[in-house]
Amino acid sequence: MTQRQHNWKRLVIAVLVGCAITAALAVFQHRFKAGSIPDLLCELLLLPGELIASVFHDRGNSSPEFLWRSRVSTAAILAAIAWFALRYRRSVSSAERYRRWKELTARHYRGKGFIVDFLSYTDVRYREGTRSITLSSEISKMESAGKERLGLAVYVPERLRWDGGEELANANEQRLILSRLEAALQAKAAPYRMLFFHPKPP
Repeated sequence: MTQRQHNWKRLVIAVLVGCAITAALAVFQHRFKAGSIPDLLCELLLLPGELIASVFHDRGNSSPEFLWRSRVSTAAILAAIAWFALRYRRSVSSAERYRRWKELTARHYRGKGFIVDFLSYTDVRYREGTRSITLSSEISKMESAGKERLGLAVYVPERLRWDGGEELANANEQRLILSRLEAALQAKAAPYRMLFFHPKPP
C-alpha cells in the first residue's frame, strides 16, 4: 500500500470516528441526568463545536442552524484528533511501543548510588549514573522453602559489561554490582535465581 493510500485510509477512519463519537454524544446526552458526570463529559466534548457555531450568531443554541453547525464542527475537531492519533500510532513501531510500556510499568529498587529496574519480567537493568547493565530474565519454576514456586530467573554473563560493550574495571566492581543486584532481587523479586553463563563470542 502506497503512502497516499495510507493517508486516505487514515483520513476516512478519522472522519468516521469523529462522526460516530459526535452522533453518540448527541443521542445519549439527553439520557443522562443533568449535572451528572456523563452529562458534563458530553458538554465538555461538544463545547468546542458550540463555540465555533456561536460565531455565526444563529437564533439561540436550540435553533436547527446552531445545532447543525456545532455538530459538524465537533465532528471535524474529533476527526482531526483521531487523524493525529492514528498518525502517531503508525509512526511508532510495535517494538518501541512495547519498550515504552515496559518503562512505564517498571518496578524500581533504589540503593545508595544505584537503581535496579525490573522491566516486565523480561529484563533487569542495573543503573549507576549514566551507565547501565541490562540482563535478560524470565518467570521460571524453582524451589523455595521446600516448595515449587514461580520466581524470577536472571541470566548473568560471567563477565559483566556495561550496555555499549565497555568492560567493568575489575573483579571487585563486578562483585559489588552482583551484590547490589542480589539485594534488589531479594527485595523485589523473591524467589529468584541468578543463572551464570558464558556468552557466545561475536
